[in-house]
Amino acid sequence: MKKLMSIITCMTLCVMMAMPVSAAEVMSKENVIEKEEVSATSGSNCFSRTLSKLNLINGTASFSSGSLSGNGQVVTSISLYVRVPSGSFPFILNLQAPDGTTCSVAITESGTIILDDFNGCSPSGSWKIWFEPQGTVSTATITVKVCYDYSY
Repeated sequence: MKKLMSIITCMTLCVMMAMPVSAAEVMSKENVIEKEEVSATSGSNCFSRTLSKLNLINGTASFSSGSLSGNGQVVTSISLYVRVPSGSFPFILNLQAPDGTTCSVAITESGTIILDDFNGCSPSGSWKIWFEPQGTVSTATITVKVCYDYSY
């Protein structure tokens, strides 16, 4: 008996789920919210490069932005993580954007430096970084992170 009741219940539920909605239950057009087409027209991204062991002999380095997404890219921020070993003398760090904009910063110890001198510049192309030692021995490992906005 239990098996028969289970089969009847199962079949009843299947029939109820398969029935079409009656016309009386159809919602009027004015109550329907249509999906709007939204597309992004801009975005942001970052690239970073690590330049190891810049010193008196190897004090200049270049790095490229590589292939960047979108059009009309503009730099929004640049952060430099500078790792200076103990025993190094202070130095002046110079960074040059592809358009020639240059910024100089005095470095005395390891840490992160945020630069806003390049905001609005194009990140696309070859960047140049070099330092001017203020003593006899200066060495550093530098990671440059360039963030930029772009449009499609």
